Amino acid sequence: SRTPTWGDVQHHVDALASYGLLGLEETAHEDVQVAGNEDQSVEANLSNSAQRLVAPLLQLGMPDKFIQQIQADFQEVGGIVAKMMPTAEKLILKLEIMGEGICSRWHRDNYAARAIITYNGRGTEMLRHDDVDFWELDNCGNNLHIVRDGAQIFSVGAGDVLFMKGLTFPGNVNGLVHKSPDKRYHANGKLMNRLILKIDVKKLS
Repeated sequence: SRTPTWGDVQHHVDALASYGLLGLEETAHEDVQVAGNEDQSVEANLSNSAQRLVAPLLQLGMPDKFIQQIQADFQEVGGIVAKMMPTAEKLILKLEIMGEGICSRWHRDNYAARAIITYNGRGTEMLRHDDVDFWELDNCGNNLHIVRDGAQIFSVGAGDVLFMKGLTFPGNVNGLVHKSPDKRYHANGKLMNRLILKIDVKKLS
């Protein structure tokens, strides 16, 4: 884990959501080709993509330190993922607001891998496979039935980097069971939005 150094940015993230600067789907994304490219080319493309992804944040007067951290995370974490998975066709970089449209049900993702960072609020929740009723998971069971009695639910904090294997990750251990944390609200009843960085590998070549 790592300790956030950018302070309380909740009101900045809420403002980003209210102004709609990341578009109707509240997501900005960039594709970076990996397979067949040299490391230096991937690094340069990550740098360029990171600059474009944080550009909307500059319009809101967000703290420079916060913007620089997000840009650095896209470059550094993206570079690590590319080296871990050199046969990835591409990296899909996303900066996303998590508000009303969260993944509240336990699930596994149908891709190879994802690196994810939550910058404010609580991060992704996850389960050990031994604590999951996979029949319920695969047959539309609700959350209470999916989690076995006595299970421990793990979660990451703000600023932590989580690397998740998806269902198509090669090998026998894959498909992390996870979900978004429950929604939180301000004292006035308004939703507390979260800002998320994602680096997805959909498939390997």
